[in-house]
Amino acid sequence: MKKILLILAIICPLLSSAQVETIRNINVVRNITFPTVAVPYPTGYFVVTAEFRLPLPAQLVGNPNAGKLAQTYKNIYNIERLDTIGNDVYVVFSIEPISRNIFKVENDVQTSTFMDDEDVQMLLEDEYYRYELRLAQFALFPFDLIIGKSLKNTTWGQED
Repeated sequence: MKKILLILAIICPLLSSAQVETIRNINVVRNITFPTVAVPYPTGYFVVTAEFRLPLPAQLVGNPNAGKLAQTYKNIYNIERLDTIGNDVYVVFSIEPISRNIFKVENDVQTSTFMDDEDVQMLLEDEYYRYELRLAQFALFPFDLIIGKSLKNTTWGQED
């Protein structure tokens, strides 16, 4: 029985970390004109929005001011908030809206086949990869170290 509990204690954290939603809160707004006599097929586009969750950059892991630092980069990276899942901290982004025609385009030619969920999944995964690359290049500026400090008498230290 102890061996089973030990195995579960080892496996459960591994499974929970593998289950983090990296792309979530997906929304689709449609701008579609439906068929008429003049145009016998629908036309238009849709806009996809979502949240991306990426691991906190290594430079901020363990930093007691990570939340305050992330807020100062909010406009640069579209940071919404930090989430803590298990022992890991994630940066949550609201992505820039992705706009696409309702029909697939192949070899730069619009087809008569509607975009489907797999096409949208690929769009989101490609965009996620771009955010991942951008966040991998994250570096603090030397003046960022003032964030979260305060002057007490004549000594600078962490805020209470």
